[in-house]
Amino acid sequence: MPMHQPVLISRQRLYDILDTAKNRDLIWIHGPPGCGKSTLIRHYVTVKVLPHILFQLD
Repeated sequence: MPMHQPVLISRQRLYDILDTAKNRDLIWIHGPPGCGKSTLIRHYVTVKVLPHILFQLD
């Protein structure tokens, strides 16, 4: 994962969506490069203390 950035903007709407989906077997996050996908997930799984796997396709 990319390095953790010290300043994060809280995205409560996105966290709420992830809360709704967290019991699913797979959550697919997509968006353009640099939009904060990895940062969003890194923060979410850290705060919620959730087991997770990062799978990245290049």
